[in-house]
Amino acid sequence: MILKNAFVNYGVGVDTSKDSFHGCFSTTTQQGDVKVIAQKKFKNNLTGHKQIKVWVEKNRKNKELNYQILLEVTGIYHEELLFFFT
Repeated sequence: MILKNAFVNYGVGVDTSKDSFHGCFSTTTQQGDVKVIAQKKFKNNLTGHKQIKVWVEKNRKNKELNYQILLEVTGIYHEELLFFFT
């Protein structure tokens, strides 16, 4: 049985700039629909990097589902966040 609203994965899109970055946490259903769960702005520094990690785990209700983080590459502004997550 296919449940229309059953989530199959999570995704976190990140738009970076020099001083801040925006996170968009979404999910995909078995039907292929994308639903935005939450959005938030963070400072582009170590504090903001730690905060997005906590924010992702808070919004990731089903810990068994995989998730991907997709970074928008803008010059060098994404690099410290990328290294933080690796």
